[in-house]
Amino acid sequence: MDWSLCVALLRSFRQKEAHAIFNNLVAAGQANSTMYGKMIKEYTLVQLPDVAFALFDDACRTGLRPDYSMLCELATASALFTDSLKSSACIQKVITCLANWRIPAGIRFFICILKGYDLSHQNVLFDSLARKLVHRLQYTNNELNYVLMVNAARRGDLELAHILAPQVMESLSKFPRNEVVLRKIYQPEKRRELLNLERFPENNFTANMKLSLEIDASSRSLKPKSLLHSALDMVDKGYTPSFSMFSQLIRHIALCNNQNMAIEAFDRLSDAGVPYNVEILLFVLGLHLRSSSRARSVDIFEDIRSRLALSDAGKISLPGLTMQKYMEFLIERDDLVAAHQMLDFLRTLPCDYNRLPYSPLIRYYIARGMLDDAHKLITSVVQHDIPIDSVVIKMYCQVLLENAETADCGNFLRYIHRTDRIASVPYSVFEIFVLHCVKKRRIADIEWVVEVLVNSPGETTGVWRAILKRLGKSSNIQDVANIVKMAIDLATDKGRAGMHLLSAAVDVPLALVVADNVLNVLGKRLGDRSTHLYSAAFSIFARLWVRYHTLAKADGRHFHESKESLVLVLERHIYEAAALGINRELLGITLRALASNSRNMDLQEYIKILESVPNRNYSVGLLESICVGFARRGRTRDVDVILELMWNQTIMLDISVLNNLMSSINCMPIPRGLFMLNKSGINIGRADIKAAEFNQTAMVEDGDNERIYNRGLREEKNREEDVLLPGIVDSIEQPAEDVNDLYLTFYKENLARILSIWRRFEFYSTSPDIASYSILLGAYTKAKEYQQGEDLVSTVISMFGHELHISCQWITLRLKRGNVKGALHIFDALGNSDKCNELSRIDKRYMGLHYIERSAFHFFPFVKYYLGLGKHTLATRFLLAMHTLGFKGTTRMYCYILMHAAALNNRQLVVDIVHQMVEFDVPINAQLTEIIRSYSELLKHKNTTSGSLY
Repeated sequence: MDWSLCVALLRSFRQKEAHAIFNNLVAAGQANSTMYGKMIKEYTLVQLPDVAFALFDDACRTGLRPDYSMLCELATASALFTDSLKSSACIQKVITCLANWRIPAGIRFFICILKGYDLSHQNVLFDSLARKLVHRLQYTNNELNYVLMVNAARRGDLELAHILAPQVMESLSKFPRNEVVLRKIYQPEKRRELLNLERFPENNFTANMKLSLEIDASSRSLKPKSLLHSALDMVDKGYTPSFSMFSQLIRHIALCNNQNMAIEAFDRLSDAGVPYNVEILLFVLGLHLRSSSRARSVDIFEDIRSRLALSDAGKISLPGLTMQKYMEFLIERDDLVAAHQMLDFLRTLPCDYNRLPYSPLIRYYIARGMLDDAHKLITSVVQHDIPIDSVVIKMYCQVLLENAETADCGNFLRYIHRTDRIASVPYSVFEIFVLHCVKKRRIADIEWVVEVLVNSPGETTGVWRAILKRLGKSSNIQDVANIVKMAIDLATDKGRAGMHLLSAAVDVPLALVVADNVLNVLGKRLGDRSTHLYSAAFSIFARLWVRYHTLAKADGRHFHESKESLVLVLERHIYEAAALGINRELLGITLRALASNSRNMDLQEYIKILESVPNRNYSVGLLESICVGFARRGRTRDVDVILELMWNQTIMLDISVLNNLMSSINCMPIPRGLFMLNKSGINIGRADIKAAEFNQTAMVEDGDNERIYNRGLREEKNREEDVLLPGIVDSIEQPAEDVNDLYLTFYKENLARILSIWRRFEFYSTSPDIASYSILLGAYTKAKEYQQGEDLVSTVISMFGHELHISCQWITLRLKRGNVKGALHIFDALGNSDKCNELSRIDKRYMGLHYIERSAFHFFPFVKYYLGLGKHTLATRFLLAMHTLGFKGTTRMYCYILMHAAALNNRQLVVDIVHQMVEFDVPINAQLTEIIRSYSELLKHKNTTSGSLY
């Protein structure tokens, strides 16, 4: 009777009670080898090999002869030790015992060792022993195949498990153990066919397998009630669901979004006498915590506590989320005593301390200002080496910092670092801590945290980005520079530290200061690694230049966040970067930035930079970048010199290089001596696009990214166009051609340069593309070579047919020539086959224009034309028609219109334009905002308005 009770307790995982009864049997001299073998097997199953060997030693002391099964279980227990030396010693001890008792080892003994390697996940040892056993066996061994199949399924090798499964199905005793493996390999129908349960008499094994198949089959039909009835019928027949089947049943019902029925299933089966274990109780606890019966979770947890107190399991897996929810439930009930008792009990268990729910209680105390209680819990956590989550770390650090306890926060972070959990500290904690230390000039704390971060083996780019971003917004430039220098000085691997800082500095305030100081401190000290460092820094410079070049005004408060400071930094480092051979694309971008902005470098210095490139192996692309930069700055003589250098190169220039050169020359700004846009002295703010510099070619360049085609809506909009446009067209006047052009000589010189480049197409045997012709047409228009422009249009149409950009420039050419009627003919033919056919009788070039849809690019030349004539009403009417028909212009278009209106100090025109933009949901970016803001401030300053633009 005592032994039967002992076995029942073992199966309920109540090892402590079972062991006490067994000790009484040993003391009474009633324990035999079979009993010892059963106890050893149970402790091997719960992976407590030390206890198993203690029982074996006790059996040997009593003089009992060990049987073969006991020694096989000890072989499994020996393989559970992850210490290879201890594992080998224990296996040798068992082998010696086999020899002493003259018991043959047999294949089963080695299969048990293999099983232990699988349970302890020692895959290398498992594979080595498995190969030897498979090689020596001359016959199929189902037990070996079973262990191999289980291991293959655990490691994800389902193909091997699939091959082995049919060979293992001959033994009924293996059905329950194969259950999990088979579920991974086969669908329910195939499993049912493979198992063929009808060939065996019905018993507890087959009843459990049938219930398992029914659960899998119901995954599609979702019938939890029928499953519960099947389980109850099984109990009525005298069969007992296994722990695994009981757990699988209630989990499946819960997954069918029926938590209440899952609770009912547990209650009814447990009331019917079906045994359950701690794993099932933990799942049921989670069900109650998520249902309306949360109050019952207290009784469930007490049952769990009592069972765990009697268990002698080697390791207990606690569901962390369930433990957190139960702690939160106790806190909601204000049962803080029970909450503390729960923590004290869980800390005594052999479980993963990461699952212990200290964090909710600490958060509760901090949120309510009970800082002493929070501090006591934190102290307990520190003393028992229990990890806490990042939320608690953040909250506790913030409390310390808010209470001006920077020193305590530093000490707490030092504890986190000592326990190797610094990676769990949120970035925000570091950024706030560093900021406090900088403000209070706590140099020792700054040096410590910087040294920790810069020498951390993990990825710290995110932390540095958070710190640099906060410092860039809240501190001065010198503080940022000092932090950068300190980080590099304290770093063990200075090159790695520099790269982390540069990676973190991308797109943060004062990124220029960070990159500049990294290069100043490290320079060429890294040898071969300097190239990577300079490439990373110049990548930042390139991004900054693109941003400053795009925005109307640098978005910072400091000089160190402006284009001017970027140019100074580039001047300081460009020679070293070129000499180290950084990425050619980065070098080209930065050379273009310097050539278009630097006032300190002359042509010879750029030549020296090119000559410093390793082996003087600089490409034509670098010359192109310099030439484009010179063109943007209007340095015409330097452009001519660079072009001559390029023609002397033996490398053939491709069409993209030639087009880029022509485009940059065509967009060359008007010399300041020839034109002063702002005659009235209005300061519109710094913008990259001046109204006088804006031209049709520049507009067309934007068109590649912002083509506005509305082919699908053309039919619906035709009627609207017929109503809107005639009123505009009828009122157009035909002005005389403006012959008083101060810039004609300048534009003709640029045309000559472009034609010299054009001749290179023939020299390189390359055909110009549509973009090439577009640029040349723009140059003809500016130089007032109108007839040549018309001839070029004829050539383009014959070669390529009609195209969006060419049609826009054709309109511009005729407007510049004063041929408004001709421009309107082009405009009318767009998307209108009848008008196109009518006009093609006069000029065949109109044929096919109806295939081109009207777009914002076709409206803009008229808007620009009438603004230039001072016909503001007509300009705004064309703009209104464009918006009404659903077209929206590019940023460049609106910049030109607004700046022109502002330069004329025409408040009403600015208001009308802005009203249209708002009414028709035109995106207003930073550049447009800057123009509007600057003009509004100008009006305030002149007392012409009391507030906003409106």
